[in-house]
Amino acid sequence: MTHLVPLLLLFVWIYVASCFVEDGFYNLYVNRVRQALFRPVTWLQGLSPRLPEWGAAALLLALVALALSALPKALAANAAASFGGVPLFAPRASPPRTLALRAGSFATLLGQVALLRLAFVWRFGRFGGGPVRECLDVAAWPLSLPRDLRAAAGAAAGALLAGGWLCAWAASSFGNVPVVHGAWPALAGGAETGALPLRLAALGAVDLLELVRWLLLVGCVLSWGTLLSPRLAEASGMAHEWIDAFTALVLGPDRPLAVGFVSFAPLVLFFLLGYLHPLLARLLL
Repeated sequence: MTHLVPLLLLFVWIYVASCFVEDGFYNLYVNRVRQALFRPVTWLQGLSPRLPEWGAAALLLALVALALSALPKALAANAAASFGGVPLFAPRASPPRTLALRAGSFATLLGQVALLRLAFVWRFGRFGGGPVRECLDVAAWPLSLPRDLRAAAGAAAGALLAGGWLCAWAASSFGNVPVVHGAWPALAGGAETGALPLRLAALGAVDLLELVRWLLLVGCVLSWGTLLSPRLAEASGMAHEWIDAFTALVLGPDRPLAVGFVSFAPLVLFFLLGYLHPLLARLLL
């Protein structure tokens, strides 16, 4: 649930952003998101004929966020967000803090997506990276609007900092005492000086490595979908495209690390990210 909640919000956000990005809906991945959410969005739009498409999608996003914020109290469990592999909790007795934690974790994910998109732009140029980069352009909107790399990096850092501040406030009781677990007491030592949001923002940037690692794992599983059913051929093809994009981003397009028809590049990248993420997280913790 810690990682699925912001990913679900990002799924709906892509529909909202596609209404503002010119020709964004022509992208294969964005188009599939729009197809999946088309019925609920048009149903909400039908409640008020004057409601624009982006307004109906934004309303759906707000309803999903409210439902996910009410879920912890219904399940008698505290909402949680993960930074550096360590959970940060918001008290379920406070719906505003739970909602802030949801918003903060989503802002952190949006900043991570913006950093990933920035890496593609830096590596392949503004118009390189293919459909994967185009999808990231939409997913990271409006952080993908700046054309200058430094401005885009600043926008991504701003989202990470906003997410860290929201999560730090959501997990605080009596002003500045974090609800922590595991290694958090050491991290929260600077909470009273305002250092905690900065540390959370830095950990959020490092957690991008973990996000890419698990996307690789999911992609590798889906890439074998055609062996299970011909209906999974499209999903398998899309998974291969994302895997190739990640490996080209890190290892370069001319280093396939292949033996015959079998490429070991995704496996090498998976273990490389698995080594770097906890190492960098421990340095920050």
